[in-house]
Amino acid sequence: MDRTRSKRSEEYLSELEDEFTKIAEQQVKPALDKIQHKYKVDVGGFGEQLRIKYPKVCRKVKPDWDKRFSEVPITYDIKIKLENQGSSTD
Repeated sequence: MDRTRSKRSEEYLSELEDEFTKIAEQQVKPALDKIQHKYKVDVGGFGEQLRIKYPKVCRKVKPDWDKRFSEVPITYDIKIKLENQGSSTD
């Protein structure tokens, strides 16, 4: 009986993870689109990551980074992992 309950709990957590991932993706995409294309401002620190990982490229694009930032594609991968289900008194 405990294995059945455990399996159902794991399946339920997996379903929640999928649902939360979809919700996060629905929120992240428009937010990134807005900061990148409407405001054209790097508030996410992408330029800093560019400076750390590719300093030569960063020096080259730094003078017009905001313009470049608004043109580059941003990719991301959202993964949500629920480790433990708790309980609530609400």
